[in-house]
Amino acid sequence: MSTGPLTSDRDRVLAATDILSLIGEVVALRPKGREHVGLCPFHDDRSPSMAVVTHKSGNGGTGFYKCFACGAAGNAIDFVINYHRMEFPEALRFLAARANIELTPWQGASARQRSDGEPTRDDVLRANALADRFFRRVFADQDAGAKARAETERRGFGPETVEEFGIGAAPARIDALVEGVRKALRNAGTDYPPFEAFVAAGVIRPSRSGGYIDLLRDRLVFPICDDLGRPIAFGGRKLDPEQEPKYLNSPESPVFHKSKALYGIHRAKRPIVEAKCAIITEGYTDVIACHRAGFRNTVATLGTALTREHARMLRRMADTVVLLFDGDEAGQKAADRALEVFFSESIDIKICVLPDGLDPDDLLRQDGGAERFQRALDRSSDALAFVASRIRKQLEGRGLSGRQQWVEQTVAKFVDLGLNAMSGVRRQLVLHTLADLFDLPVVEIDRFAKSMRARPLAGGAVQQAETAAAATGVQAHSVVEVTHATQSGGLSTGLSTGLPFGSTARARARKVAERRLLGLLCNDPALASLAVPVEGAGTLPISEAIAPNEFADPGHAAIFAAIRDAAEAARVLNFEGLIGEIADPAFKRLASDLYLFGTDILRSASGVGASGQRSATEEVLVSWSDLENLERRERFRSPQLDRRGSGGVGGMDGTDGATDAGDGAHIERTSRGIDATTAAARLARLRERGHDATAASALFHRRQVSSPDGGSSMDRKE
Repeated sequence: MSTGPLTSDRDRVLAATDILSLIGEVVALRPKGREHVGLCPFHDDRSPSMAVVTHKSGNGGTGFYKCFACGAAGNAIDFVINYHRMEFPEALRFLAARANIELTPWQGASARQRSDGEPTRDDVLRANALADRFFRRVFADQDAGAKARAETERRGFGPETVEEFGIGAAPARIDALVEGVRKALRNAGTDYPPFEAFVAAGVIRPSRSGGYIDLLRDRLVFPICDDLGRPIAFGGRKLDPEQEPKYLNSPESPVFHKSKALYGIHRAKRPIVEAKCAIITEGYTDVIACHRAGFRNTVATLGTALTREHARMLRRMADTVVLLFDGDEAGQKAADRALEVFFSESIDIKICVLPDGLDPDDLLRQDGGAERFQRALDRSSDALAFVASRIRKQLEGRGLSGRQQWVEQTVAKFVDLGLNAMSGVRRQLVLHTLADLFDLPVVEIDRFAKSMRARPLAGGAVQQAETAAAATGVQAHSVVEVTHATQSGGLSTGLSTGLPFGSTARARARKVAERRLLGLLCNDPALASLAVPVEGAGTLPISEAIAPNEFADPGHAAIFAAIRDAAEAARVLNFEGLIGEIADPAFKRLASDLYLFGTDILRSASGVGASGQRSATEEVLVSWSDLENLERRERFRSPQLDRRGSGGVGGMDGTDGATDAGDGAHIERTSRGIDATTAAARLARLRERGHDATAASALFHRRQVSSPDGGSSMDRKE
C-alpha cells in the first residue's frame, strides 16, 4: 500500500464517510441488534446476508461491511470500488467530493497507461461528462438552444427542473461535437480523453462516407446517469417534427448497458429506499413529470422491458416494483414479460394501467392529475393476479377440452419461467393462485408441474452465476471459505482459508492460536504495542516479538504484516484502515472474519477484569501465551529447528547465521524469508528503543534451545 499522499487522504476520507449512509443509498438496511443488515449487492442474495458493522469503529473509523454468504467485505472505499466498479483513485475522489474533502495533489492518478491505445473506462466516463457539458452549453446558447428551451417551457419544465435533470440540447450541425473535441485535443494536451473515448461512448459515430459525425443532432438531450449521477449515455428527443426516430439513445458502451440502466436512478434511489417501492415508466419526460408531482421514486427503462438485472438491483432497495402503462393492451403484454422477472427474483411486481389511455406526463398535467395518478397506483394489480384475471376471461364459455388445454399451456409456461425452482412458500402461493383460477386441487397442479421439465431459457444456471459474478466483481469460488453463523446466532469459529497448512493436530492448533491472537488484534490493532514475555529476551511489543513470516497461514501473515508496519511507523490504525492496507480481496475477507471472531471473544470475556480494555489486554496475553507454548512444544520435538551460533543469529532452518549481532552488518537470508536489509533496519529500530542485540535475536529464532547436557544446541555434533 502506498505511503504517499493517497494513504493519508484515504484515512481522512474514511474518517469522514458514514458507511451506513453510503451503503444505505443503494441497499435497504434494517437494524438487527447492534448492526444493520440487508441484501448483499455482490451476489444473488435472497435473504439479508450482509451486515454493516459500526458499533466497533473506534479511532475515527466508520465501520465496515461483511457478507456471510459470499464473503464480500471491506471499508467504505472497498464498497465503492466493488459496487460502482471504480479504481482506487476514482473511488477516493468520489468519496472525498461526497465528504467535501480536498485531496492532496497527486500525479499518479493521471499517469495511467492505455493498453493498445484503447480508451479506458475512466476515459469513456470523462468523455460522457464533457459531452454533457457541451449539450448544456448549447441549451443555454441564445440561438442554438432556442428550440430546446421552447420545448421545455411547453412541457412546463422550469429552470430548476432543467438543472436537476441536466437537460441539454444538440445543435443541428452534423459535426459540432466532433469539431469541439478535436479543437480541445489540440489545446488541452494529454490529460484530455482521447478521441476514441467519445466514439466508444457513442456520442460520436463513424459516418457512411468516412470520417465522424455527431450521434445527436437537433434534439432535446436527456443525460442518462448511473446511481452516482455520472453521465453514462444520452437520450435525444426530436425537435424537428419531420425527424425520425422520435427518441434516439446512445448505443451500449463499456459504461452503459440498457438491461441494467434506469433513467433517473440517481435522483430516485433514496426515495425508493424510503418508500420501499419503485415506480417504473417508459419515458424521460414521464419520469420528470412524476418527480415534479412528488412521485420521486420513479425511474424509466431504456427501450427494454423490465429485466432481471433491473429487478436484481431494485430489490436491494425496495420490496415492490410498480410498472406503469397507458392502456390495457400494453399492460397485458408487460405483465407477460414481468412474470419472468417475478419467477426469477424475490420482489413483488404490480401492474398499474393509467386511466383514459394517458401517459404519466399527460395525466399529471391535468387538473387533479396527481390525485388520479395516486388512485391508479392504489389500484395496481399483482402481476400474477393480473395475468390470472386475463386467463379467467379467456376461459369463459370454453368446454372441458378447451379448459384442459389452457391448464396445460399455463402450467407449462409457468414451469418454463421457473415455477419448480422457486422457494417453497413462494411456489405454494403461485400453486394456490393457479388452483383457484382453474378450480382444481393444489395437489393436482403441483403433481402436474413436477412432472414437467422446464425448457431451457437463454443461459444455464452456471452461466448466469458466472455472468452475475463478472458483473459484481465477486469470484464464484473465493479463496476464503466463510462458514455460516451458528444456530445460536454467533459467528462460527471454523474459519478456513482454503490454503494448505498440513493436517497434523499441532498444525491445526497453531492455526487456532494464530486466529485467536489476530482476531483480538483486528478488533484493536493498537494492542500490537502490548509488551509480552519472550523467553530468553525479556519483554517485547507483539509487533517486534514475532515476524509475519512466522505465521503458518499466509493470510494471517499478510494481516499481521499490516498491523506490524503501522505499529513500527507509529501510526494509529483502526480496523477500517487495516483492511485498507490489505491489497488481496481474499485477505480482506479473512480479516473481517477474524474481526468478528475477536468480537465474539471479547463479548464472552466482557465480564472478566475491571474494564473492557483490561479484558482485551488479558485476552491478548492469554492468546500470546498459547502461541508461545505451541512453539515451545514444537522446538522440544524438533530442536534442530532453532539454532544459535556464538555471537550471531542463526537461520531458523538450522543454518549457521554467520552474523555480527552488534552491527547487523551481515545477516544471511533464512528460509523463512528475512533478508539482510530488513533485518538490519529492524535491529536499528530496536537499538533506538533501548533493546540490545540479545533481545533482537527473538525476532528471528525466538529462543536459544538448550541441549540435554546443558550446553547450547550448536555445541552438539551432528
